[in-house]
Amino acid sequence: MDTAVPGAVSHFRDAAGGQVTCERREMEQAVSNRVKTALVMASIALAFFIGVIIRHWLW
Repeated sequence: MDTAVPGAVSHFRDAAGGQVTCERREMEQAVSNRVKTALVMASIALAFFIGVIIRHWLW
């Protein structure tokens, strides 16, 4: 009933084709988006850190 049957797994049977590959332009855009996100997050962290330091210094 539940025996192991050698063979291809049905949902992996077909090759991915062009669905997985991406062009250089798309890859550069993805890197650019990641850099922008990282810069925004770093600026938020820096603003929070500076705010805490100023608050501690003035208090």
